[in-house]
Amino acid sequence: MAPIRVSPGSVNPPRALSILQETKSGHGRRIDYWGLDDGSFFMLNCSMRVTEVLKQFLKDFKEGLLKDQGWPTYFSVYTLSKAAMNTYTRILAKKNPSFLVNSIGPVFVKTDITCNFGVLTAAEGAENVARLALLPNNDPSGLFFLRKEVSSSF
Repeated sequence: MAPIRVSPGSVNPPRALSILQETKSGHGRRIDYWGLDDGSFFMLNCSMRVTEVLKQFLKDFKEGLLKDQGWPTYFSVYTLSKAAMNTYTRILAKKNPSFLVNSIGPVFVKTDITCNFGVLTAAEGAENVARLALLPNNDPSGLFFLRKEVSSSF
């Protein structure tokens, strides 16, 4: 049996996060795939900023300007939702140091939604999420895990 957690814990499973960058026009913002380093994180350390980016994305999406404004055009809504979830995870961890909050990319899991083309079974994917949810109270927080390893591609 796992020990009872003293501090709250959370695991967010979305995968793609990246940094905020200016778009070609200079007034909009976008989220790229490449990763959020610690220096960039402090620039983002506000959920209002993430909300601004998402509102700009939604506006550009509605106006058909994703490509012109430098947003991802392949699975753009999916990508932005995952990026926002990962960013909010970092913000929660920073604002609530007594909480254990991490994100995980469980990899491509064989499920109905992937037409069973994944590399892991559903049980293997769930094992990684459950392991993070059961980390001891003093383990690191605000990290992105790719399966069982801390990844710098957060």
